[in-house]
Amino acid sequence: MKRKINLFPCLHLFLLLCAVAAANFYFHSYFTRILLTLLIIVPVCSIGIAYTSLKKLYIPQQSVLMNTIRGQHVALHFPLRNKMPFPIIQLKVVIKEENIFAHQMETDRERNIILFPRQKFFFSHTPDASVCGMVKVTLSSLTLSDYFGLITLKRTIHATGHLQVFPQNQEYTGQQMIPFRQMNADDISQIRDYLPGDRLNLIHWKLTAKKDSLMVKELSEATEHSLIIGIELFDNPEHIINKILDQAYSLAYFCISSGQFPTITWWNMTEQTQEFQTPTTMDELQDCFSSILCAETYTQLHLLPGDTSLPMILINENGEFEFDEAIYF
Repeated sequence: MKRKINLFPCLHLFLLLCAVAAANFYFHSYFTRILLTLLIIVPVCSIGIAYTSLKKLYIPQQSVLMNTIRGQHVALHFPLRNKMPFPIIQLKVVIKEENIFAHQMETDRERNIILFPRQKFFFSHTPDASVCGMVKVTLSSLTLSDYFGLITLKRTIHATGHLQVFPQNQEYTGQQMIPFRQMNADDISQIRDYLPGDRLNLIHWKLTAKKDSLMVKELSEATEHSLIIGIELFDNPEHIINKILDQAYSLAYFCISSGQFPTITWWNMTEQTQEFQTPTTMDELQDCFSSILCAETYTQLHLLPGDTSLPMILINENGEFEFDEAIYF
């Protein structure tokens, strides 16, 4: 714990002590003796209370994790508990905020808070959610002055919180995208009875009406995994990063909603490998993009071609679509 003596308040107290001591020397009164004693004891107690309060201030070190969609601001809450029977009225919290994915670092912010005796307080901070990525918020230090401002104490801490800022879904339709191809007989491997969990858009309605029981179309493996979405996580300005991830997320969301299971691929700078994931539900799509948001952008193009037997859409470094052949959903 670092300490800093504040010169002017200490000088004021010293001059006051000198004045009271001089008055006690000339008048020899009980009042001046009591006042002189209090002017020595009370500041010492104030410093001791400040030191003990800051030392015993409880701050959990576990990380806080929240999710949001780009543009929707969400607050992170950090619990603080004052264990002392005295209020803390001059506590300053230093906050650091960094978007790990977009390589953004904001200057340190300071907030002053008051903690009541033996009470729990939730310190709230709302990070910037205008850029997709993983935003890390760190409470880096606490600074506390005693009640008279004679000394300033600083305690270094490392309470962290993370906010995953997911892309916005642009709600694509088949008409907005590329030519939409209806399912044909070659895509169906068999027709079977309905099982819990089967997608409703695969129900064979004509056969269902004839048999009075739900019948579903079972797709061939090639049909279910009929598209690769490549994402170039290029180090770009904020609006381009948002565009790249919005395009990729919206396209994958549209594919899953249409009964297609796309394979999403990107370059992992940390592991120096190309990642492949095939989400089949919206929850798996969220998990996939959680992994993407934990990756790092890069300055050189790394993405490799995937399985050439499947069509591929590349979201390039400019956030534009590139097609290696005609794509159908």
